[in-house]
Amino acid sequence: MEDAETQTARRDFAPIQLSPFDTYDLFFVKDLVNNLNRDNEVLVDSNQDLKYAFHFLLQKHKQLQLQLSREQAKNALFEDTKRRLEVVKAERDKAIERGMQLGDKVLTMSRVIRLAVDEQAHLEE
Repeated sequence: MEDAETQTARRDFAPIQLSPFDTYDLFFVKDLVNNLNRDNEVLVDSNQDLKYAFHFLLQKHKQLQLQLSREQAKNALFEDTKRRLEVVKAERDKAIERGMQLGDKVLTMSRVIRLAVDEQAHLEE
């Protein structure tokens, strides 16, 4: 006679009798689980790829922001230099005009002095 444990062990390891429909359902579930596992692996890989792409794009964005800020600083400096140049040109034009006016005054004074000297020389004769 067999003891109760041996009978329980045989019953636990005894093949289960399944109908063809149950077998089909088990294969379907097995394939479904395998497909879901593959899909999960693809999603994990895609997720990692997206993380790398995001970090890459974030780095590029930061580089472009830095480049843009440098360009804006250069443009601001250029515009400031351009305004200063316009002021200097205006001051130069005013100085040239004043110089021409002074030159005309000096020329006029020279003529007056020459005329006065000529008149004095003529009177002395």
